[in-house]
Amino acid sequence: MSRMPVAAHAFSEAAGRWVPRGLDEGPIELESLTVVTQNVWFDPHEKRARTRALLERLEGSDADLIALQEVTDDVFETLRATEWIREEVSLVPHTSGPGRSYEVAWLSRLPVARAFELELESLMGRTLLVVELATTRGIVAVATVHLESERPMRAARVAQLEEIFDALDRYPAAVLCGDLNFDPSEPEQGALDPAYHDAWVALHGEAAGYTEDTTRNTMRFLRKGKHKHVRYDRILGRMPGWRVDDASLFADAPIAEDLFVSDHFGVRARLVRR
Repeated sequence: MSRMPVAAHAFSEAAGRWVPRGLDEGPIELESLTVVTQNVWFDPHEKRARTRALLERLEGSDADLIALQEVTDDVFETLRATEWIREEVSLVPHTSGPGRSYEVAWLSRLPVARAFELELESLMGRTLLVVELATTRGIVAVATVHLESERPMRAARVAQLEEIFDALDRYPAAVLCGDLNFDPSEPEQGALDPAYHDAWVALHGEAAGYTEDTTRNTMRFLRKGKHKHVRYDRILGRMPGWRVDDASLFADAPIAEDLFVSDHFGVRARLVRR
């Protein structure tokens, strides 16, 4: 496993460009944490309209931290050029690598103490992107990942989860979110660290909460021609002394007839201190 530091970037009005952000002084008081995760779908289908709608929904999400998967270079440049992101957000960027057509990225409204990228054992260039929040009660690690995506790659996903939980074990509190590419009904579920609690399940129990749902997402069905109902996208937390206050699907309404932000619905969760 290769662990590489990643700089959080802030937009400098004086320089007219994004620049590496210096370390923020002192820990922050953190009594609540709102996280959104969204696979943005790399497909070119109506990409400009979908990206525009995504940005509108993200702006209104009130999220402290936004995790994105399948971020292509053009989408990342749109993020960098968006006014509210320049004014409100630090970007923890994806890094390009051989054979990678898309990446993961973080948008943070909170001060980022440190960030790093962990290269996973992967045939698809998958990485774990971690941001550290320095709080008055210790470091909180918030990580996003897009696990190996082909159905036969169950063993690879299990191995990646082992790497991820091992990397996060050093932190007193951690959140893992993203596109895990397996449903809770599938064998990989057994590889999840039982100390991590699923935000959706905490509030909704056995309710389906499908994040790929061709009954609702007609765009996905029309583009791919087959039905699918799974909950691949999750927000999992090992947060002692915290509880899930809210958990919902995100960007799950159509933006036009047979057009959605993505082939995935996102997830939004709010955690609060007990």
